[in-house]
Amino acid sequence: MTNSPLFHSERDGDVLFVTFGRNVPTFSDSQLLGEFQALVAAHRKPGFAHVVIDFGQMPYFGSGMLEAILLAGNAIHPAGGKLALCNVSSVSQEGLQVSHFNTLWPVCKDRSEALRVVRGEQSV
Repeated sequence: MTNSPLFHSERDGDVLFVTFGRNVPTFSDSQLLGEFQALVAAHRKPGFAHVVIDFGQMPYFGSGMLEAILLAGNAIHPAGGKLALCNVSSVSQEGLQVSHFNTLWPVCKDRSEALRVVRGEQSV
């Protein structure tokens, strides 16, 4: 488990769950990217494969967050890892659709659906 002012993380077997704090919008994009990259790097160990990002505490996010998600996806993809997003607000879902990022990662309604999706037990 890892905690920072930006997020809380926990593992469930081969899946890393990341939940962002309410204060994320107060951080700069470079701070967000740096902390998120450090989190993913810290968990890149044998047995770690997938990432689920839970946006339940974030009503919206911007381009810095999209870049952080893209970097995380690129970091785990070569080893066969999958990334899924869950609990995404309607405002943020619109942003994902406009940017076409919703075609890169599954957007799930909750953590349990996202867990099944990254483990290949369900499709979205």
